[in-house]
This record gives sequence, C-alpha cells and structure tokens, in this order.
Amino acid sequence: MNKIDPEIVVKVYDHKIGMRGFLVIDNTKLGPGKGGIRMTPDVTEEEVARLAKTMTFKNALADIPFGGAKGGIVWEGGSDELKKQFIQSFARAIKPYTPKMYIAGPDVNTGEREMQWFVEATGNWHSATGKPANLCIESFGERTARLMASLAPLAGGAENAAYHMNSVQPVSALFNRPLLPPKRKVLILKTPLWQ
Repeated sequence: MNKIDPEIVVKVYDHKIGMRGFLVIDNTKLGPGKGGIRMTPDVTEEEVARLAKTMTFKNALADIPFGGAKGGIVWEGGSDELKKQFIQSFARAIKPYTPKMYIAGPDVNTGEREMQWFVEATGNWHSATGKPANLCIESFGERTARLMASLAPLAGGAENAAYHMNSVQPVSALFNRPLLPPKRKVLILKTPLWQ
C-alpha cells in the first residue's frame, strides 16, 4: 500500500448469500470518489485500493470533479439471479456512502444491467453511472437521455458531472492534503445491517 492511505475502506460480508466485497474511497478532495465495481473470483482489498488510487489520479488529470474510489466483489460465478443478489447486497451495504462519497460505475464483469441493479438497491439515481439508455429515457425523457449519453464519455457520466458541477475544484486542490494522512477508517459490515 502507498504511504498515503485511503480515506475509507469498507469490507462487506453477507453470510446469507456468501457475498464478500470491498469499497475503497481513496480521495474525495475534488469530489465524490468515482470508480467501477469489479466482480472476479480473486479480487482483493489490496487490488481495489491500488485501483482506487489510480482513479484518483485519472480523474484529477482529466480535470473532472471526482475523486478516486473502487469497489470489488468476490464473484465465483453463478446465475444472473445470484449476481443480482450480490450486486444489490453490496449496494445496500455501502448505501450510506453513495453518492456523496462514492459513485459506482461498470468494470470487470459489471455493465449497464448491474448498474441498474445497483441504483435500484440504493434508491438513488446518482449513485452510479453507466446505466442502460432505456432507464435514462424512462427517468428523464428521450431528448435529455440522448444528450446525457452523448456527453458521458467526456464527463465520466454526464448525469453525475452535471449533478456535481457546483463542487468543481482545480486539479491542484488534490495536492493540498496534509503530508501525514488522516487515521485510516476500516469498517466491517455484516448483514442484516440495513434491515
């Protein structure tokens, strides 16, 4: 791990379905941490932390108003129904962080369908980018949805960029952190936390 630790690390366990996952929010200096959720059999907290750090610099260099974060779910494979349960269990567990500190997106083994499941579980449209076009059309109408889709590659999710435009800070703000990192927060969540 780097000398500057992430702001928050959340470890999620759902013993009912066997889901294990990690959320690493590396830096929120420029805005909420933005990063995808990957689902692989061997994803680790260390891998997710390295990717979250990469997202911090990627977003800063692109000069978009997001910090860096990443999610990971240990996924050995299974039915679509089980995958939906894993995504939604993870989403409910990290809901307190979305979208103020974390905005999800597609990554390895996740795409539009999984992002729709994610926002359904959090109940917040802004908690993820990369949602299907038909969901955007249902929510905003065809004209607005097409505009958002055309801008998405430029803004890392136009709907979230527009939502957070009031909090834009210059890239240099990222480097105004103290040299010594704040104490690392590690939370372990076990279901049924949200019930």
